[in-house]
Amino acid sequence: MVAIKICAEKVLHERALDIETDSKYVIGETITHLKKREDTGYIAVANREIAKATVAALQMRPKNTSMKWIKGHNGHERNEGADRKAAEAVKKTTCDEVPLEIPPTLKVTGAKLSRMTQKLAYKVIRENKMKEYRVRERAARNIELVQDASKSLFNKLPSPTRIWKSIQNKDIARETRYFLWMAMHDAYMLGDKWLRPSCPADLRERSVCAHCDKIESMEHILMECRASGQEEIWSLACNLWRKKNTETNLPSHLIGAILGSQCTEIRNSKGKINRGQTRLYRILIAESAHLIWKMRCQRVIRDGNQPKTRREVRNRWKAAMNARLKLDCRLADRASFGAKAVNRDLVLETWSGTLQNENLLPEDWVGWSGVLVGMDPD
Repeated sequence: MVAIKICAEKVLHERALDIETDSKYVIGETITHLKKREDTGYIAVANREIAKATVAALQMRPKNTSMKWIKGHNGHERNEGADRKAAEAVKKTTCDEVPLEIPPTLKVTGAKLSRMTQKLAYKVIRENKMKEYRVRERAARNIELVQDASKSLFNKLPSPTRIWKSIQNKDIARETRYFLWMAMHDAYMLGDKWLRPSCPADLRERSVCAHCDKIESMEHILMECRASGQEEIWSLACNLWRKKNTETNLPSHLIGAILGSQCTEIRNSKGKINRGQTRLYRILIAESAHLIWKMRCQRVIRDGNQPKTRREVRNRWKAAMNARLKLDCRLADRASFGAKAVNRDLVLETWSGTLQNENLLPEDWVGWSGVLVGMDPD
């Protein structure tokens, strides 16, 4: 987009301008979707300031401008040259300042009232609110932990936006998504939050784990506490995962890997995403972590801080995984859910290799009334 803006400014205005690009995005923003963007005032459009400046630079040219899409990485001489220039630019140590000023006569000042909808109005309100938003220090720290874990385990560095969006993954239950969102924000009343001056003295003892005598953080609950059942639950989850994938370990020892589980992608030797393994990985980590949290809350609030027995923990985890498996089978019923049904092949890919007595089941066991929907935890 910036390259086209500079090109429109540099090339003599007395000449027509013919642009070749492998970017359908650029063609869309400058031609295909231009009227819609201007009618709606560029509300919630990514890179809108650059897009508006580029369009203005093109509109200032008196001669005709044409754009032609060409296939990238296909031996096109000029396209390959542009790619080389882009590769050189990535290595620059200083950033270029790109002027984005637009002449007043070409400025898009807002959306047309006739095109304004409730959805657009909400986006405007949200954009204005977000101008005052400041990332919480604890949330920023958790984002860094997720990025560090992803980099060390999978050599990927997800952006903060990617991490936050991944929490909305519909492969996990709504309650689990809410748990991850709260944990990522460090919004639960835990640990040193009870030590605030505003907290009564009789409540400050809640900052310490009654069994471990340590400050009770989410990291402590999910990975260290002797009373939360976390050690047994992660052992069960790892055993189940090894039935599916023997090359990748379930990183239950890293809080960043747990919080960022939904942006993890398991790939095969050719670099292609393995849908079934990726989905099972996300479900296993998120649902297991949520179960540890629920059991901790029940122990502290309802059970007088009495830990569950090993057998109770195993039964709770197995019941949670069974419930998740049964839900998948129900959601794959196209007769009930139509186009919104979960893909049957995806369900098969997710759970195959983990079922109890799987060799006795039909090849397509999803939805079969006689299917034994249970995992063998051993």
